[in-house]
Amino acid sequence: MLTIKVKIILACTVVFGLTLAVFAWLVYAGSKQAELAKLDARLESHSDKLESEIEEQYDKGQFPKFADLKDISTEGLPTAMVQIWDSAGHIILGDTVLARLSGSVWQSRRLNDTTIEVLRGLHKTYRCRWCPVEIHQGAPAVLEVAAPLTAVHASLAHLRTLFMITIPAALLIIAVSGYLITRAAFRPLSGMAQAAQGISASSLHQRLELPKTSDEVRLLAETLNRMIERIEAAFRSQRQFVADASHEIRTPLTIINSELEYAQKATSPTDVQESIRVSLSEIDRLSRLTEGLLLLAKLDVAQPTVHRRPVRLDELVVDTVQLMRRLAQARHIKLDLYVQDAYEIAADHDMVKRAALNVLENAIKYSPRDATVSVRLHAIAGTSGLVRLEIEDHGPGIAPADQSRVFERFYRTPTARADSNGSGLGLAIAKRLVELNGGRILLSSEPARGTKMTIELPSEGIC
Repeated sequence: MLTIKVKIILACTVVFGLTLAVFAWLVYAGSKQAELAKLDARLESHSDKLESEIEEQYDKGQFPKFADLKDISTEGLPTAMVQIWDSAGHIILGDTVLARLSGSVWQSRRLNDTTIEVLRGLHKTYRCRWCPVEIHQGAPAVLEVAAPLTAVHASLAHLRTLFMITIPAALLIIAVSGYLITRAAFRPLSGMAQAAQGISASSLHQRLELPKTSDEVRLLAETLNRMIERIEAAFRSQRQFVADASHEIRTPLTIINSELEYAQKATSPTDVQESIRVSLSEIDRLSRLTEGLLLLAKLDVAQPTVHRRPVRLDELVVDTVQLMRRLAQARHIKLDLYVQDAYEIAADHDMVKRAALNVLENAIKYSPRDATVSVRLHAIAGTSGLVRLEIEDHGPGIAPADQSRVFERFYRTPTARADSNGSGLGLAIAKRLVELNGGRILLSSEPARGTKMTIELPSEGIC
C-alpha cells in the first residue's frame, strides 16, 4: 500500500516527466525544422549561384562544364551534387549517384515548379532541390541540387543523446527533491502520529507538539489537542463518577453485611438462614465489584502512585498461596508450589500481591474438583534481570477467539458467565498492576486442557 508521500512523489515525477517529454518533443521538432530550413536556404543559395554560372556559360556559347559547377561553393554546404535535366527527362549534366537516386522521381517533377524532396540512398539520405532554369536559347530545363543530411542527422542525434541524459537526470532530481520536500512537510505529521500512538486512556494528559509554522498542520494539531482535552475531560468525569459511586456504595454495603450477619446469628429457621446466606454471598460479590471499580478508578489516573521498594518475590508468592489455600480446600483443589530460588524485585508490594492473588483466585475458581493448580517461580533462562511467575490450572481452558479479550474490563468468557461470582475485573486489574511495576502478563491456553498465566517482572537478582 502506497503512502501519501510516495503518491505525491510519483505524481510529481510523472507530471514533470510528461512535461519534459512534451517539451523535448517540441524542441526536437523545432530543431529539426530549423536545421532543414537552414539546409534549404543553403541549397537555394547554391542553386542561384549555379543558375547564374549556367546562364553565363550558355550566353558565351559554351556548354557548362561539370568541373566548373563543382568548384562553386556555398558556406555551410561543403558537399553538394548537381544535375541538369532537359524537358524530355534526359540528363544533360549530372552526377552518377544523384542520377541513380532521382531517376525514379523525375516523372513527378514539373519544369515550372521549385520543389524540395528527400532522396534515400543505401547509406545516406539527401535533401534535394528542384528548380527551373533556361539553357541554350531559352530552352526549359530543371536544375537539381542535392546535399546529404549527415550534418542534420548528427545534430539531431546529439540532441537526442542530450535528452536521454538530461531527462532521466531531471526526473531523478525531481524525485529526490520531492522526497526531501515531502519528508520535511510530513515530519510534523509523523511526529504527531507517533505522539498519538502513545496516548491512551491512562495518558490523556499528553498533548501533540504544535509546529512552529502557522499552517494546516498546526491547525490539525490544535484540533486534535482540543479533541484529546474533551476526551480527557469525559474520562475524568467518568472515573470520578465511578470512584464516587463506589465509595458511596461501599459504606451501605458494609452496614447491610453487618446487619445480615447479626440477623443470621439471631435467626433459627433454616429457610431464613439460607436466604440470609444467599444475600450475604451477593453482598460480598457486590462489595468486591465495588472495590474493584474503586481500585481501577485509582489506577486510571494519569500518574498513579506506585510505591517501589525492595520486595522478596519468593516470600510474596508463598504468602499468596497460603492466603488462597482455604479457597482451594473448599473447592477440593490442590496447590502445587515450586520456588526455584529467592528473588528480590523493586516494585509496589501490595500491587504485585493483588495481581498474583487475582490470577491465582481465577485459576482456582475455574478448575474442576480434585484438580491441581501449579504455582512456579523461576528465572527466565537466557535473559538477565527477569523473573517469571507461572500459574497453571487444568480447567476448561479459553477458546482462541476469547483469548485476546480476557484482559478487557467486564469481559467474561461463556464458561466464566456460568459462574455468578465473577465480575470480569480480576484479570484487567492484574494486568494494569503488573504493567505499572514494569512487567507484563501473558496468557497461554487450550480448550479442555487448561490455562497458564505468566507474570514477568524485572528482578534485582537472587538473594
